[in-house]
Amino acid sequence: MVATTVRIRADTHRRLRDLAAADNASLTDTLDRMVKEEERRRFWRAVHDAYARLQADPDAWADYQAELALFDGTLADGLPEEPE
Repeated sequence: MVATTVRIRADTHRRLRDLAAADNASLTDTLDRMVKEEERRRFWRAVHDAYARLQADPDAWADYQAELALFDGTLADGLPEEPE
């Protein structure tokens, strides 16, 4: 693992240390998890915002709904269920 140094405020370090201790994890693992969670949060926020923009345009939303309707027929493809 390649490591680097990041300067953070003393209070932020204390809070990060407390979070890590609560999870019985290292500072590095805790910070990694937090960054992944933030990336995931931003991704889903972007998805939500994109759908909101799409819904705000009645023509684009109608086109999207029509396209979804085309795929509804593919759900019942006539193939037998596969065993789990």
